Amino acid sequence: MTQAHRRMIESLVNALVDRQFDLVESDGRAGRVGAEGLRQALSEYGRTLVALPPGWLSLVDEYPLDDGTGTAYDVPLWTHEEGRSDLTLSVTIINGLAPRIATDDLRVL
Repeated sequence: MTQAHRRMIESLVNALVDRQFDLVESDGRAGRVGAEGLRQALSEYGRTLVALPPGWLSLVDEYPLDDGTGTAYDVPLWTHEEGRSDLTLSVTIINGLAPRIATDDLRVL
């Protein structure tokens, strides 16, 4: 994973931790899930999301896109109550002059 991709993922998770769902939607990072989908998934999970801890990178699954335009990632998430949780954030980062990240899913695995 590149440093730029790492920073984009950390920024997105931090925004989710801060419950900035509308901001994440307005800048496109909510992807197809949308602000309401993110809000609902975290509300239904019923625990307090926290920032990614040291060592999180080693637990991420990485999938280069077949067309070479970017990479999809499955990122495990942590909560205050559980530590590493059953929640996984799935995102795609498209490369280019201005790389962009979009949420594909937020689900329990």
